[in-house]
Amino acid sequence: MKRLSLFRRPYFAKRILEIGGGHDPFAGVTHAVDKFPQDNRERAGDIVLGKGVVFTEGELEVIPFPDEPKFDFLYASHVLEHVQSASKAVSEINRVAQQGYLETPSPLREQIFCPFPFDQTADFHTHYCWISRKPNTIHVIRKSEKTLGNFCACDNGKFAKFVFELKRQKGVDVEPLLSNAAKTTKLFFKAPLLLVEHGDFPSACRSGACGYSTFRRMTLRLIPPFYLFSSRFRKLRQLLRDF
Repeated sequence: MKRLSLFRRPYFAKRILEIGGGHDPFAGVTHAVDKFPQDNRERAGDIVLGKGVVFTEGELEVIPFPDEPKFDFLYASHVLEHVQSASKAVSEINRVAQQGYLETPSPLREQIFCPFPFDQTADFHTHYCWISRKPNTIHVIRKSEKTLGNFCACDNGKFAKFVFELKRQKGVDVEPLLSNAAKTTKLFFKAPLLLVEHGDFPSACRSGACGYSTFRRMTLRLIPPFYLFSSRFRKLRQLLRDF
């Protein structure tokens, strides 16, 4: 079972809800909700439940619990990118939880692994998701033919496009070269969680919420001194010389 870092765990929470924990849930959960309990098409294995966990069939967009009492903490790891309506999902999170933790793939990771050309039936991830500097705020863009391979013109967007083309055009397996921080969006929030929906990445960037800024910042921090001589980061540095 997964656990947050020692300083991030909800130690004093008595009621903890996890949405879509599936085959790899968080430890310490008291209640669990999953949309497809008998169907593994959107996860890598059968549902795992900890001892004493109360399971209820449901989904993030319609959480099957009343407004009160609110859960002390909510986990939703790699779930928000699956929903049809991000606004409904966020509204439900705010309705039932006081605070929590969200995790999704980063926008670039979604770009790299989305079927190309775009095929909605072959990809059950419906949104790109990321966070901004504003607290409690998550940004989303719906996946489409327009947004696949879509990048802003700022330095962050250019860098992300370069890495995207390494994968798409040159066949470089870039994922092992990047840290988890570069490939994952993580948000610890206190309700109310805020949602901003954008039409595409250029317009998001112009509004001050670049979808690739976190990726670039984390990528440039990948190489602390004790990694300087690893083959993984040596290859990444060689690739970046062309950028």
